[in-house]
Amino acid sequence: MVESITQYRTVDGRIFNNETDANRHENIVKAIAKFVTGLPNRDNLLWNQYYQLTATEVKSCKSIFCDMLRTEYHNNKRFLAAINTYYIHNVRNRGLVGHILCDMNSPYYRVWVMFESIDDNYRMFNQPYYANNPPDNPVKIPH
Repeated sequence: MVESITQYRTVDGRIFNNETDANRHENIVKAIAKFVTGLPNRDNLLWNQYYQLTATEVKSCKSIFCDMLRTEYHNNKRFLAAINTYYIHNVRNRGLVGHILCDMNSPYYRVWVMFESIDDNYRMFNQPYYANNPPDNPVKIPH
């Protein structure tokens, strides 16, 4: 006997078996898209290029992002502690936060990687490796 099933596809292509989870995920994806609209797209950079951001831009965006994570993961105390360490003390705590977001296939993971691609001089590179190991004579690209 053939059964009919209903699935829900969100704007980012994820498929869900119930409408509630799909709508919740889609709302998160849309909030993230709205949030990152004002930031340059690091995917357009070559390995030795960067966008120069300001401290205000980075801190403001990081604050909004951490608030989004705190709201989403309010039940996970270890995760919240890692987020607070990251935001309040400006410590790169990618070990726990990045793994949790990646393991959950979270829509927040791409934004997390974007923040990890910004070095202490507020230069946004195309990947975290170059934020931690800046190339010799990096090239500033206007955004």
